[in-house]
Amino acid sequence: AKAQSQQTEVVNEDFAKFTRGSESNPDTVNWVANTWKGTTNDIDANLTQQSGWIGDFVAQAGGTVGLRAPGAAYQTPAFIATPPQDYSGSVTVTFRAKRWKGYKANVIINGYVSDGNNKVYQGEGSSPTFRIFGGDDGWQYYTWTFDCKESNPAYRIFLMTYNWVIIDDINVRVSADNFVAEPTMKPITNVTDSGFTINWESVRAANTYLIGLKKKV
Repeated sequence: AKAQSQQTEVVNEDFAKFTRGSESNPDTVNWVANTWKGTTNDIDANLTQQSGWIGDFVAQAGGTVGLRAPGAAYQTPAFIATPPQDYSGSVTVTFRAKRWKGYKANVIINGYVSDGNNKVYQGEGSSPTFRIFGGDDGWQYYTWTFDCKESNPAYRIFLMTYNWVIIDDINVRVSADNFVAEPTMKPITNVTDSGFTINWESVRAANTYLIGLKKKV
């Protein structure tokens, strides 16, 4: 309770700038991101409150996000992912979602943390799997809590599906009350007989750093 009460908001996206289309009829002509249609994964910074969002099979849906995967047979998901930054700490992710109008199957949304380079971090906490069943047509509200103990500045929080779903109001809060993650090391430079330079990525919640040195005899 203490950790969540002192959390810092690092992402708060309402997708109000996704003005094309509607929740009942997303704009699948002018895709925001669809690598099958010749776009990149980068989402135009003018469409979000905070630059750096990425995705695939992403459509504007009247102030919300439409994710429409091409189908399980293609083994290609639709996803949206937050801007890259240090998410280390006790994390709370909230969002809302509902089935794409006319899509009758159950929907499964999976959350995970990744640097986009085949490194995936699931975190330690509540399940990152969220379901919308066939009979649920209204908005469903979800909360995902986990500890991210790696301070990778390239990490993003992904919401991914192989189904058709509308998503909105993605919020991420992080606290460092319980722990501060170790920094991500960078290559050592300026190595000479008498010294060297240690380099690391800064950790969002760290005020000081302790460096341990060992001498091999």
